Amino acid sequence: MAVIDIAGFVTDLKSHAVDHGFHVHDERHFVETYSLRQLWEVDLHPEEACNGPIDLHVSLEIDPRTLLSFEDVVLAMDDPDDDPPEGFTFPLVFTWTFPPLVHPPALLVLAYWCLRPKLPGLAASSYLLRFQQSIRFTK
Repeated sequence: MAVIDIAGFVTDLKSHAVDHGFHVHDERHFVETYSLRQLWEVDLHPEEACNGPIDLHVSLEIDPRTLLSFEDVVLAMDDPDDDPPEGFTFPLVFTWTFPPLVHPPALLVLAYWCLRPKLPGLAASSYLLRFQQSIRFTK
């Protein structure tokens, strides 16, 4: 018996997206034969932009060792309704694709103001220099 229904979670995620005005364009499920690592990918876009430039790519990667160790911990728990211990994560990545912007936002300023409360004592200039290296603009 599986403790987590990953396929059911992906189905619920797609249903939730459809309920909020998205159209599921494509979906894929990959299983590596050697490691049994699994990857679910779903391509979505807003219903109003069916052939438009806005896309959302959602991917969920499942490491079988993490899944099996999580199931072992949950099955060994005295009360199955208790929260399991932390440390078990599966990356759920949302990647948006937007058209080129005529006036791009000042991402360095935005990043500084969003992260400023979380980075006390850190010099803004040193953080912004490191952040600037990870920004890529395409035309």
